[in-house]
Amino acid sequence: MRSPPFTTGPMKRLMLPVLLLAACSRNEPATRYGFIARLGNDTVSAESVTRRGNTVTSDEVDRFPRVRRRHTEITLRDDGGNSYALQRQ
Repeated sequence: MRSPPFTTGPMKRLMLPVLLLAACSRNEPATRYGFIARLGNDTVSAESVTRRGNTVTSDEVDRFPRVRRRHTEITLRDDGGNSYALQRQ
């Protein structure tokens, strides 16, 4: 009985580097942006947002009515909806 063509010597030697390169490929770069909200001359909030793949992370500081810090992590589904959100204050 003949072995399948993908188990021959040259093909095995080619598959290993290809699989290693695929496993070690870089993740897509993070996209970063931010927002500042002002009321007159006063800054009332600042937010830093980072998106990496299907994860959006937001760090916010606001002072209405008191100063608070928040950290939010959102995991997006393929259809654009969120499947998981974590918020810490």
